[in-house]
Amino acid sequence: NTIHDIAPEKRFLIDELTIVGKFGLKRDLPILRTMCNTIVDGKRTGGNLSVVDLSQSYIAEEFGYYNTNPYFWSSMENCISLKKILLPSQIMLGSYVGKYFSGCKSLESIKIVGDELPMYHEANGRSYDIDGVLFFEQKGQRTLLKYPANKGTEYSIPNSINEIGDCAFEDCHLSRLTMPIVPPSCTDDAFRGVNLVALTLVVPKGSHDSYWTHPVYGTFKIEEMKE
Repeated sequence: NTIHDIAPEKRFLIDELTIVGKFGLKRDLPILRTMCNTIVDGKRTGGNLSVVDLSQSYIAEEFGYYNTNPYFWSSMENCISLKKILLPSQIMLGSYVGKYFSGCKSLESIKIVGDELPMYHEANGRSYDIDGVLFFEQKGQRTLLKYPANKGTEYSIPNSINEIGDCAFEDCHLSRLTMPIVPPSCTDDAFRGVNLVALTLVVPKGSHDSYWTHPVYGTFKIEEMKE
């Protein structure tokens, strides 16, 4: 029924979990995080949960009672056993959400499941994934929110992307990253923990100078495509 119905001594034995219905951020999320081997009071909790499916749930905040709010999400920071998470399409995620998966070094995929859009999605934006990479779109602005840290060593950013969010590529083991024609806006935090010496930016023909003079991308090795 709820995550609280799982006996405490059994929670750390579970490696896959599907939650259907109400999921409370105040009561349930802390338990979920401990099951995913996070840090509490400076120590690892030791959980083994690697696959979390919340696609059939609705997110609820708690203010002395449950208030249904399927447009909000909170932090899974430092959950090192988490490999895959599925979230409902109604959820609202902003450009800061990369930080919510900070320290999830085993993470391979973030999926957005369903066709329902958030209420007032024109103003609040919508979240979506492409092959487990998390994106956000709002008023024509498209942001790459999170490339899972353990997804792979090579990736091509879609040409439609205007921005790379904070911590989007944090701790990734990338060796080659193919960039859009126009450099997306980003800050140094987007590549926190990445070995920049081992990473080559592959840029479209004719765009070398726009990347080389960029305050962030100019610190990378840059390889221009021949065609």
